[in-house]
Amino acid sequence: MRNDEIKLNDLLKQFSNQEKLKTKLTQKRLEQAWKERFKDFEAYTRKIRYFEGQMTVELDSAVLSKELSYSIKLIIRQLNEHLGEELIKSLIIR
Repeated sequence: MRNDEIKLNDLLKQFSNQEKLKTKLTQKRLEQAWKERFKDFEAYTRKIRYFEGQMTVELDSAVLSKELSYSIKLIIRQLNEHLGEELIKSLIIR
């Protein structure tokens, strides 16, 4: 490989590390992780937001929101494991 060549993987990392793009990609990754990890709740999920380590999940069911609020630490751990990194520091379920 020549000195001026860049590996595609390195180039994609540089591109995705641009702050605005990184935030949008993280948001999409979290939405996908939620759908894959908690398939049963997808029909009740209204909105997922993420900002600086805090994930907010809005649900259509107050009963489900209350039930999930008892397992916040477990949900955070499962999602972070699914993502392969610790993106989520706190979780709000509404």
